[in-house]
Amino acid sequence: MIDGLVNDDLEGEIQLTVIGPDGPMGISAWIDTGFSGFLTLNREAINRLGLAWESRGWTVLGDGREHVVNEYLADVVWDGSRRRIVVDESEVKPLIGTSLLAGYKLEMEFQAGGELRLEALVK
Repeated sequence: MIDGLVNDDLEGEIQLTVIGPDGPMGISAWIDTGFSGFLTLNREAINRLGLAWESRGWTVLGDGREHVVNEYLADVVWDGSRRRIVVDESEVKPLIGTSLLAGYKLEMEFQAGGELRLEALVK
């Protein structure tokens, strides 16, 4: 189980450890059910982790525009286990997408300071 909080802007936030060749880094990441990827990180975080460029991908922005993104591989500690994921480069705050949420039930109390809980569907 993964616990987090709902911030004053009613966004679900969890703490996440991302691991790259240059070591681990703790981040705060926000749940974005409109993002189908795994995780976004900005250029500074990607450089600090020492992630190597993997490929280019496409993403569709909230306004419908398509955008090319650089993709990297990293590991995350997810629900106590290490997982290999694709990280999309984006100059927004770190976002967790539905690919990382797959197989989990998300519960959020939509109020400032509310609880957030992710629970594996298969035990």
